[in-house]
Amino acid sequence: MLRDLGRILAISLLALAGITLPSAFSAIYFLLFIGVCTWWACHLPISHLGFNALCVMVGFFTAGHMVCLYLYQSLLAQGMFPPHSLWAR
Repeated sequence: MLRDLGRILAISLLALAGITLPSAFSAIYFLLFIGVCTWWACHLPISHLGFNALCVMVGFFTAGHMVCLYLYQSLLAQGMFPPHSLWAR
């Protein structure tokens, strides 16, 4: 039961990350959410190892996303990518 609740929470957070702020980065979260939901809707089996691998890959992508946001707080990064530029967004 706890494993199923963990899966539901992971998929819900993936949907929330994809829907909250539409952007190119959020599109990856949203497309993964749509893919996983379609996979389950077609009653295709997903192993525990496969779901864990998906969660780890999403975790690495999220960590990279968070590092980029953290590094952008420095003055050097803001000087290289001004806040009004496309790359900063």
